[in-house]
Amino acid sequence: MQHAPPDPLKKSANLFERFDYLVKAALWLVEESLNTRHSLEHLMATVAELQAALDANTAATASAQAAIASEITDLAAAIAALVPGEAVTQAQLDQLNASTASLQAAVTALGADDTNPAAGV
Repeated sequence: MQHAPPDPLKKSANLFERFDYLVKAALWLVEESLNTRHSLEHLMATVAELQAALDANTAATASAQAAIASEITDLAAAIAALVPGEAVTQAQLDQLNASTASLQAAVTALGADDTNPAAGV
């Protein structure tokens, strides 16, 4: 609960009124400093949570990038195995389809946690 600072002293304030004002001002300053400290502690906890989420997201992205690179290599190998003019075997088609499906799954996993895909973020 926030309180307002004490009202300013009147020019004609006596010694007891001045002392009372100083006590009220000191109490108000202590309360404000504690409120500020509590707010900063909460903010720092939020920043720490955001950093942990960012670190986890960075690790997941790096992992997905490695998986995508691997799938691209496998897909390129499957395409390279195709020889123009020769009939494509079912095994080659299966390998090509599996590599394509794995690549698509890796790309989907990379964007799965995006909160705003339309913004590209």
